Amino acid sequence: MRDTPGLNSLLAGSEDEVVAREVFGGDVRVVGELMAANGAGSVVAALWVASRGDRRGNGAVLMRSGLVMGASIVVFSLWGNYPLCLAMSVVMGASSMVYFILNNTLLQLSAEPQYQARVISIYMLSRGLYPLGSGVFGAAAEVIGITWAIGIGGVLSLVFTGIAMVTLGRTPEWLALARQREPETV
Repeated sequence: MRDTPGLNSLLAGSEDEVVAREVFGGDVRVVGELMAANGAGSVVAALWVASRGDRRGNGAVLMRSGLVMGASIVVFSLWGNYPLCLAMSVVMGASSMVYFILNNTLLQLSAEPQYQARVISIYMLSRGLYPLGSGVFGAAAEVIGITWAIGIGGVLSLVFTGIAMVTLGRTPEWLALARQREPETV
């Protein structure tokens, strides 16, 4: 497995390289275009979130961005059409940026001031687990193919976001975050 270029690329977190080569038969130019499209979506989304200011409904926007991210990943994986995949890269970049910005913001806003550093450190610890997921993703891609692995990742994203929407959506704390106001006491 160590000598497998596709797996090594996925372990390094550069699935764009594998997609460019194996799906589109491309080279470094295709990798650059896919990454630029993702980056363009991210920049536009970051500016959009910043321009919204302190708005109500950030929890709902967070969940919707998770759904859009999962759906765009699934669409990306299903079609080998390069222009469509570039468009989906823009959507993936935008939705993931909205998700990460609002997730971090809502975590910090919902934590008591004395616990904010602890909460954000646990959140950042989860970021450190990405290489573990990349290893599983790379192994799956070797067995079932890169497009199937990406598609399954998108479906899992949709499923877990849906579960979060159903389970968290029932709690007064989450409803308050979704509306960005203090929770009501029962």
